[in-house]
Amino acid sequence: MKKTFDFNRFGKVITNDLIRVWQNYGYSMLILMLVPAIVCFFCIVFPLVFGGEVAHIGIVGRLFMYAAASAALMVSFPAKVYGHLTDKRYGTDFLMLPASTLEKFASMILVSAVIAPAIFSVGFIAVDSILSVTGLFDGGNLIAFVKNSALMDNEYVSVNVWLLAFYNIALNMLVFLLGAIYFKRAKAALTIFSLMGVSILFSITAGPIMAKILESGHFLSFTEEDLKMWFQNHIDMAGFYINLFINGVQAFWTLVVCGLIYLRVKTLKH
Repeated sequence: MKKTFDFNRFGKVITNDLIRVWQNYGYSMLILMLVPAIVCFFCIVFPLVFGGEVAHIGIVGRLFMYAAASAALMVSFPAKVYGHLTDKRYGTDFLMLPASTLEKFASMILVSAVIAPAIFSVGFIAVDSILSVTGLFDGGNLIAFVKNSALMDNEYVSVNVWLLAFYNIALNMLVFLLGAIYFKRAKAALTIFSLMGVSILFSITAGPIMAKILESGHFLSFTEEDLKMWFQNHIDMAGFYINLFINGVQAFWTLVVCGLIYLRVKTLKH
């Protein structure tokens, strides 16, 4: 067991990775967390300088800022922190670390998919909340707004929006991590092009399959009345089914991406 996974070694690997995060991405992370303050500054300073009306950003604008900052994190973090593994010098240092492949892989996943998104989200929401309390942002507390939204607070279907958003960031972080350790140059751009290619391939493959299903006699055997009856009988479980489907799809793609990352880490050579 200790040859494959040892908690003491694993702790040292995580510490080493977190030091690398601070060295390579610390200031970038701070900037992303301060995006609300930066935008607020320009929305106030420019109108005051040029004699315009001060703009107070509302909920929609703040959610857009969070989405934009999250996208920047997903695209830039993996390449800056782990992209050097494809270089001979730094890649060799990584291979020489006194830890197993599983420990290195687990540390990469934990740092990229859990620790980094959590630090970013907590920092961003904290800054946003301070600006909201001081009256510089409109719409009240962002967490309270999402908590009271129709998706999270209704009698029929309840979807945990925050968990869904965090899971989405984590999954995309892993996707760009995969690209960062596979491609030697233009890591983010090639990852995006690869995602576009996979999406097109999936659409081409899924189209004929869905056509066959729709044309099958088994599918046509369900009448409109049958479907209506099924929904009436399962309305109480609608939320469970929707969450199960969403979590199932994300879990599937997470396992696929993690498997490819582990394979790359295991076969990495210089």
